[in-house]
Amino acid sequence: MPSDYLSALAQAHWPPDFGPPPATWHWLLQANGALAAHNNLLLFGFPDNRQEPALVAKICRTPRYDHTLRREYVRLGELWQKWGADARGRAPRPLTLAQHGADVVLLMSYCGGAPLLTAPTRFWQDAAQIQTLLQQAAIWLHDLHHHTATPKSGAEMGADFAVTELWQVLSGAVAGRRDAAAVTVFDSVGFALEDFSTLRYLHQQAQTHGLGQALALVPTLDDPRDLFSLVAPPAVGARPRVRATAA
Repeated sequence: MPSDYLSALAQAHWPPDFGPPPATWHWLLQANGALAAHNNLLLFGFPDNRQEPALVAKICRTPRYDHTLRREYVRLGELWQKWGADARGRAPRPLTLAQHGADVVLLMSYCGGAPLLTAPTRFWQDAAQIQTLLQQAAIWLHDLHHHTATPKSGAEMGADFAVTELWQVLSGAVAGRRDAAAVTVFDSVGFALEDFSTLRYLHQQAQTHGLGQALALVPTLDDPRDLFSLVAPPAVGARPRVRATAA
């Protein structure tokens, strides 16, 4: 994404109530593994060499996920329409949703993390609102404790709710779904035992048939980022990528 394009987009959609438009823009790409969700990228726009960004450009580089940015643009617009001037500093202000080639760009104002988590000061000066908030929190915590501390069973779902053990379906003793319209509610709690049993079986089979190879639990790699080097076949004449460590 050319920075000149983002700068021109920022200039064209700079809100008048933000003050005079900046003369120059500098864009910083945030490198964060969490941004891999929906293949979105975040670029922070710094006007006139300021220390804090003023705008954020969110870019979707995978066409099938374009709807995520379009939905975010609509929802932010609804928030600003509902809150009015009070939305400033509490939620990013959507400025435009643009298309640059195959990329969809959502341009919005920068909103720091603290304002998103902190209510307006006048709220904390209202004792009645604080009391209501605490009462609602107490009720929520009570319900949460009740639902998490009380064991659940299929009987609570009603007499007509079928409860079937997974082993019964796997062994053929009980039929699973009979048609595509049927809905299965799967409770996977406690399946660590199955994971352990599966690993023991695989280990036994590997020893019986002479398969697999021993890998260090905490290996020392030439390139710590290349975890696949542990399982990739070595090239002919290449030196080992895992260095042995004396016990």
